[in-house]
Amino acid sequence: MILVGGSVIWLVAVSPLCDYGSPKEYRTQSAYLQMTGETKENVQCIGRFDITVPDVLVVAGRTQSIYRVDVDTVPIPSGGLQALWAATVAKFRPLPPPPDFDSSDRPTFTLQPGVRAIWYIANPSSPEIRTLKGIKPIANHAVIAARSGETGRESDIEMLVKGVLDAYQPVTSQGFCVGFGSINSDPGMNEQTLISFDHKKIKDFEIRFETRTVSKPDTQTYSDVDEEKELMDSAGGKLHVLRDHSRSVAGLQGKEIAISASAPGEPASLRFTWHFPGVPQNSSKPMINIVASAPVNQQAELEKIWDAVLKSIQTVPPSPQRPR
Repeated sequence: MILVGGSVIWLVAVSPLCDYGSPKEYRTQSAYLQMTGETKENVQCIGRFDITVPDVLVVAGRTQSIYRVDVDTVPIPSGGLQALWAATVAKFRPLPPPPDFDSSDRPTFTLQPGVRAIWYIANPSSPEIRTLKGIKPIANHAVIAARSGETGRESDIEMLVKGVLDAYQPVTSQGFCVGFGSINSDPGMNEQTLISFDHKKIKDFEIRFETRTVSKPDTQTYSDVDEEKELMDSAGGKLHVLRDHSRSVAGLQGKEIAISASAPGEPASLRFTWHFPGVPQNSSKPMINIVASAPVNQQAELEKIWDAVLKSIQTVPPSPQRPR
């Protein structure tokens, strides 16, 4: 809800939580260059890793969360922070207030000095789940943090969002990278990231890099090519194994599998995967999935880019532990 002219308006999201209301052009590499002054367009950091990608790839999307708080960074548009805030609020539509509306509820408010925030209902069918979103300006960009929870847990959620925003620094040399900077706090046991790249010239050519901290190693995902071959055979398709071996990436020993597959009525395609099962309760060694796909006639291009990307991945050191 928001207050307009003394009236209360309740809001419900009409887009996914991870969208944050930021225009797609805010995420382009040219915007990154304008903000950082760096000359390398192909260096990306996300979570605990740095990735170097060829110039023919462009970032298609990214999300990251720590302490189950979704965090993102976006350039502040020419209209300033007010324009960014207006774009965020525009992602919602009015909803009648519930019968148990409490006038003490805070719709849009100052979460802490310099941080504008809003509580809203993301799903009208689950009104008991509230979402808090806060926006904090840092020079010429903003940090956006959001977390959802059940009614009655508002104070806990506000504390978590405040903690993440307080721990943000506009540097990417250490900590948990969220775009133009990092969360520099104690490592979290609930960290997730995803960044995907599209090829500028080749349709259906994609690379995805995903990480997640684990309580036990994931030994199932992208690990059994024989099972996939059986499934494809039973469906009347064909699957050829191009690679199936262990491979070290960023000092982590994982499983690399590459296949070409053709299903009835579908064009033949390639899929390359690298999977690391993760070390329990270790944010520096999370579960990692790297997945690439392309048309089968682009095998040489995929192999070249795939090998270059895997060789480029490096770990980002954690923040120095704070005294307790």
